[in-house]
Amino acid sequence: MVVGTRLSEAAALPVELISGLALAAILLYLPFLQINFAIDNSLRSGFDLRRVRQQFDRAPIALWIGLLATLALALPLYVLKAELVPREAIWLPSIVFIVSILPARLLVGWALGRSRRQEKKRHLLFRWSARLATVPVVLTYVLVAYFTQYISWYGAWSLFEQHAFMLPVPFVGRMH
Repeated sequence: MVVGTRLSEAAALPVELISGLALAAILLYLPFLQINFAIDNSLRSGFDLRRVRQQFDRAPIALWIGLLATLALALPLYVLKAELVPREAIWLPSIVFIVSILPARLLVGWALGRSRRQEKKRHLLFRWSARLATVPVVLTYVLVAYFTQYISWYGAWSLFEQHAFMLPVPFVGRMH
């Protein structure tokens, strides 16, 4: 999406559309890949998309709730990027970041734990309902993330800061 902001209008639209869809696809897996990586302490777990799909099939509603919480609780953090935070107060937005992201991480962990306890796939209706329900969630996040470049202190470069997936030191790069 950052590259799209540097192109002419005719070239920018397809680049931004493709990159937005790529981000949406990544959003479907990344919260669960991060938790699997943390649980197993294995780099392979951080890239095992098949495993996440299997986990989703065993607890689709729980994983949807975890995804919704992760993305929804990250959205208010984009407002904190509208103004450069003074060095003396850098810890204040970091507290907001931790307080909003911690419940999301706990919900994703709960969802994956629920999935690990289930032995068989949930009913097809629940699996597909949850899959379809992920679409508006991830597309809303991508849309909000895209437009935050227009309110952020760093402009298009702020698109590299995806609060839903960062470590709890979100504003360290802003200390100037």
